Amino acid sequence: MILTVWLEIHVKLKTPTKLFCPCPNSQNDDDEPMTHICPICTWQPGALPALQPDAVTQAIRLWHVLHAIINPCSQRDRKSYFYPDLPMGYQITQFWEPILKQGSISYFLDANYTQTKTSSIKEAHLETDTGKMIHIGNKTYIDYNRAGTPLIEIVTWPDFSSADEVLAFLKHLQKILQRNDISDADMEKGQMRVDVNISVRKNDTDPLGTRVEYKNINSFRAIGRAITYEYELQSSALTEGTSWDQCTKRWDDLSGTASVLRSKENALDYRYQPEPDLPPLVLDTATIAQQKHNLVDLYEIITCMKDIRWLHKEYINLLLIDRASYVYAKELIDQGYEPKTVLKRMAGPLAAWANTHHATPWTTPISPAMLAQFIDFIKEKKLSDSLAKPLLDQRCAWWSRESLIATLPQSKTIDYTQLCHDIISSFPDQVAQFRSGKESVIMFLVWQGMKLSQWWADATILKEHLITILRAS
Repeated sequence: MILTVWLEIHVKLKTPTKLFCPCPNSQNDDDEPMTHICPICTWQPGALPALQPDAVTQAIRLWHVLHAIINPCSQRDRKSYFYPDLPMGYQITQFWEPILKQGSISYFLDANYTQTKTSSIKEAHLETDTGKMIHIGNKTYIDYNRAGTPLIEIVTWPDFSSADEVLAFLKHLQKILQRNDISDADMEKGQMRVDVNISVRKNDTDPLGTRVEYKNINSFRAIGRAITYEYELQSSALTEGTSWDQCTKRWDDLSGTASVLRSKENALDYRYQPEPDLPPLVLDTATIAQQKHNLVDLYEIITCMKDIRWLHKEYINLLLIDRASYVYAKELIDQGYEPKTVLKRMAGPLAAWANTHHATPWTTPISPAMLAQFIDFIKEKKLSDSLAKPLLDQRCAWWSRESLIATLPQSKTIDYTQLCHDIISSFPDQVAQFRSGKESVIMFLVWQGMKLSQWWADATILKEHLITILRAS
């Protein structure tokens, strides 16, 4: 059986205001209900929408990272349907002329960044969100704080053949949105909601089977389980020779089952018509071009670091933690510092400090300039590589180059022969084990030697001296 999946991804844009009014576009679900509303976003008689520019700016930024075609003249349309959380009885969207179309996203299918795929984007259009329905007991309440907030709906082509591909794509898209500050894309808060369309057929040559849509799934785990569930359901039906109706389902992740919400509507059901209160959205080339700066192409970063710099996946993942970490590293790399060296320092004490303080390397007391000095000291042999980590662990704040120098040991000369003899006399049992054939104990002896030297010795040189003396005696 052949599985085919395509997606409709609703992303809440990160803007200061709603799409057509100056009400705050809050990212906090805990705000007092009905406090971010006005006559426009609750569609009071006589109130007219007025486009706020920030959502358009974010759509243009998304265009750059989706490698799409931008429509210089798009229009708004009314999608009519009646539901309590939709105060005007219609949604303002872009059905006929969306702002973006024909894009693509390249991403990795595995954690080791070896298998890649490129999936195609059909279109992306700006639209308003609905209010929020709150069910308490047998009563339902409505909060219109979310009504009118800007969404961008990203629609893919039927381009996925497994749940793993879908999840890899969505996780990569989420990172794109977050790293470029287009959206927080927090699925638990509903800032990224996914409609999953699933179709199963017997052979590649058969037309796509009757599709079933799963509406507004808000976790990666639930998306994967819903796809697997529907695939097994449709596969069983095809095996038995039975059919099913096109419909929309709701996924219940607690029970691991789905229920039918309604038969699937088509465009005629929504009675799309041009929005009479808003003119076409016309974009000039200067407005489009200026939004390209400071955008992060995650696939390009991973590919460059993996193929050109030969970085371990741990270091690559460090660049993807958040935009701040990437900016921190890039500032040093752009100055000519070797990427592996920079990321090695960030992945060690700085990352440990950040984890302890629930922060990022960018917010540690060590600025990029200070870390650059630290790397210079190691390169200039003013500080040994093995002393670097404990020093960073103990002192996570320096105010100047002079204060850092003051923390360094006064003597830089190590008598490795004498140090080796000190190790041999201090740890006779381990020395005997080495001489009897257990050579793995050498690392214990080296570690003890590092402590005896107060971390000033070079571990590689010490190991070579120690092995030479032990084998000669």
